[in-house]
Amino acid sequence: MSLFTNLLNLHLANKPREDFFTEIVAYFFSLNNDILLGWLKHHSIISDQNYSSIKISTQQEHKRLESHTEDSRLDIVVELSTGLNTDVIFIESKIG
Repeated sequence: MSLFTNLLNLHLANKPREDFFTEIVAYFFSLNNDILLGWLKHHSIISDQNYSSIKISTQQEHKRLESHTEDSRLDIVVELSTGLNTDVIFIESKIG
């Protein structure tokens, strides 16, 4: 059994697979910025800009829009800064 499966199995009740996956991916990208940037470039999400700062956060809460009934929680937020401009990318995790 993998380390991740063992950790997930520590939850006795409802297993938070989606949140668990989100945290693993965000942590992986924070340690491997070159892979993150390569993945984003491969899918034409970003161009070949030189980013001086990369910030990755998870589970960011935002107030609901007037037309919505609930607040929103963004799974992964990637902020790529050149020093002058910042590109913000939202990544939504889905399991099952």
